[in-house]
Amino acid sequence: MLLDYDIITIATNYEALILICGMIWGNKDAQQIKPLVGKCLEDGKILGGICDASAFSGVTGFLNHVRHTSNDFNDLKQWVGKVYTRTGKYAMEQAVSEVYCYRKWYSSFRIC
Repeated sequence: MLLDYDIITIATNYEALILICGMIWGNKDAQQIKPLVGKCLEDGKILGGICDASAFSGVTGFLNHVRHTSNDFNDLKQWVGKVYTRTGKYAMEQAVSEVYCYRKWYSSFRIC
């Protein structure tokens, strides 16, 4: 049986953090996830974002470093704003995967 965790009780021995789809990512409460995303990347874990969660990943600045996609390119630029600087990494595809070296560790980012 797999147990679910909240952001306070999440286990530290996870292999991947997958941010699921939903309309909550524009909510200010979603900002509580930013430190968890940062820790995931710092530790070289796999980070994935589905639908609007991929745009939320742009708020963290991580999309500036990897090839990525999202629901809509213009919506992504508007939502993320000045934090989003690498529009050339955007792919007009349903899903992308890229291995990225982050602080000496290897991390993958998969979004669709």
